[in-house]
Amino acid sequence: MTINAEKEGIGTRISAIVAVSEQCQSGVGAVSCVVSKEMLPRLAPYLYTALRIVAGALFVFHGLQKLFGWFGGRPVDFTSLLGAAGFIETIGGALIAVGLFTQPIAFIASGEMAVAYFRAHLPRGPWPIENGGELAALYCFLFLYMAAMGSGRLSLDGILRSGRDSRR
Repeated sequence: MTINAEKEGIGTRISAIVAVSEQCQSGVGAVSCVVSKEMLPRLAPYLYTALRIVAGALFVFHGLQKLFGWFGGRPVDFTSLLGAAGFIETIGGALIAVGLFTQPIAFIASGEMAVAYFRAHLPRGPWPIENGGELAALYCFLFLYMAAMGSGRLSLDGILRSGRDSRR
């Protein structure tokens, strides 16, 4: 089953994935159940979008913990360093999730997570697994990757970019 990425939308892609999944469950076409070398590269823009949305949304939750004490957190003083982190996480996470100003915001978020790692986690031990800094390290490099890659096609940045291109 070949899907032309340029001519067909996400609905068609999802339908194709569901059809292959149904074939796998019924035992028909077992060979097509194996993920092919061609399938994942075609899905890459959509998987990157899902990664950006999920990472941004989860980052928002960390910010809401700091700012308002929601989701099991304790509110901090808005004017403190942790308060600044809460604003970066809440506002920045939301912007990353929708794909607006992704590159500069992701770069700032990456830097915030680097500071968090070195200030809060590294003093507890040299390895992230020992000092509780796995999430800070992971967010740091995830957001650094997003800063390098941009928001992708399925984003508000992409919509604004295509709007500007069509006016030329």
